[in-house]
Amino acid sequence: MCIRDREKGDNEIVLADILDKLARLHMELEAEAEAIPLFERLLAVRSKTPHPDLAGLIIVYNNLAEANRICGQYDQSEHSYKKALVLTKNLRGKDHPAVGSIYQELAKLCERQRKPDEVKKYNELASAIFQRVLKQQEAESDVLTL
Repeated sequence: MCIRDREKGDNEIVLADILDKLARLHMELEAEAEAIPLFERLLAVRSKTPHPDLAGLIIVYNNLAEANRICGQYDQSEHSYKKALVLTKNLRGKDHPAVGSIYQELAKLCERQRKPDEVKKYNELASAIFQRVLKQQEAESDVLTL
């Protein structure tokens, strides 16, 4: 890697850090509309790295989804939650509690949009994951007490 490429990479890291902090600050100040373009730019910066940090991207997609939801931009929110869902499944597996949590957020979002069939589907998917996790934890607990 040449010096110029390394400097560009360092600048992108600094830029991503600044965008992340600014976007989160806007969220804390309940200025979600101003946070949205910052999260979008952050995604663009972090996505174009050779080996993007999936966990970091998931967080940004979830934050973007939340900001869009608060602003009433439900289609954009749903899109971001679904991107987070795909990445979370790839990173953690389809039965991870984080996947269930995203299904719950999608269910709440669909409820706001008056999509009862999708609400039911997402709640059932979340519930199934949480039940499997609970059974697994109970089984592990039983083994430890033997």
